[in-house]
Amino acid sequence: MIDSVTNPDGRKRYMIGAVEMWICVVVATSLLAIVAWGAVWVITSINDLGKTVASMDARTQVIQAQGNTLTLQLADVPRLTTRVAELSVQVDRNSDDIKELRSVRGLR
Repeated sequence: MIDSVTNPDGRKRYMIGAVEMWICVVVATSLLAIVAWGAVWVITSINDLGKTVASMDARTQVIQAQGNTLTLQLADVPRLTTRVAELSVQVDRNSDDIKELRSVRGLR
């Protein structure tokens, strides 16, 4: 129950009863609990986001390292192609030399 009381200086003042006071306390406590829960949720979400970012950063570093390794390996491809061609020519020469030696010795 709300009562209206006039102060001696002429201002009106409202007084609430015990039940209304308890209702106000419950509502205020509920609002504070909701705000506190929301703050905890926001802090937890920010911490989870930080962990996710750290995990993604670690994965990015691994991928960059693998990319650098591939770049170094691919840089050797032209040199390897040249080397394979040289070895192929050498194998052909060796095969020809073996045939010639066999024919000279009369083995075949």
